[in-house]
Amino acid sequence: MGEISMKANETVTTRQQRLTQVLQMRANFSIEGMEPRVDDLALQQRYVDGVLSLAGMLRHTHDYIRSFRNSANH
Repeated sequence: MGEISMKANETVTTRQQRLTQVLQMRANFSIEGMEPRVDDLALQQRYVDGVLSLAGMLRHTHDYIRSFRNSANH
């Protein structure tokens, strides 16, 4: 199993809190016309399950937003 990476500024959250955060993020992205890919959904599930850190989830999210913006500009 993967390890949970915690940084000093991260707080411990419950599975339900992480799920709520992901669902809110998906709703916000949907408003902007951004739909998650299969690999995005898998990564989000790893975060909800507590396998992926918040920092890891945020890095992926920022990469996803940049990718979406770049594809929209072409």
